[in-house]
Amino acid sequence: TSGSLDLLAETQNVYYSARDRLHLVVRPNLLVPGREYTFVLTAIGKKTNGSASVFVRINRPPRGGFFQVTPAIGNGLQTEFTFSVGSWADDETNYPLYYSFYISQVSDDDQGEKSATKKVFPLSVDKIQNSRQVFRLPTGKKENGYNLYPTARICDSLGACATCSSGFDGTKVVLNVKPLSSPVD
Repeated sequence: TSGSLDLLAETQNVYYSARDRLHLVVRPNLLVPGREYTFVLTAIGKKTNGSASVFVRINRPPRGGFFQVTPAIGNGLQTEFTFSVGSWADDETNYPLYYSFYISQVSDDDQGEKSATKKVFPLSVDKIQNSRQVFRLPTGKKENGYNLYPTARICDSLGACATCSSGFDGTKVVLNVKPLSSPVD
């Protein structure tokens, strides 16, 4: 296998449940996506010993695709912004892929109080199969230069998800959404 955990040496860090229960639960996000693990349970008794094992492959989220929004500048509640994702790949047994789109008025890159109070607003029903959707967006806040920060979430049929807020060139997607009374450049 490509993954290993020394469960006896790390009991406090690995287990999410008590070790004397019927079900043993490993802490969330401990196992690495794409890796394979074999869990072995060994019971040692006074007269006999026994063991059992189970092999698991940890699901990887979709990867390698793009996210774009056009146009990059518009007027709130008037301009139609097209959100689209494409070329996302996953293991063939994990299709179909599902998509969700969001906006925030604060960038992930902002530090301090702004990022601590960041609110992400869903634009679509969670997890739909349409990878291209059109939205009319609210105006960005004046103190943020009318900028809005879109994000796409791409999930496979087993629930592993990737989040993307960068375009083709790797730079963060930023929309400038001005009030209706403002001219669009």
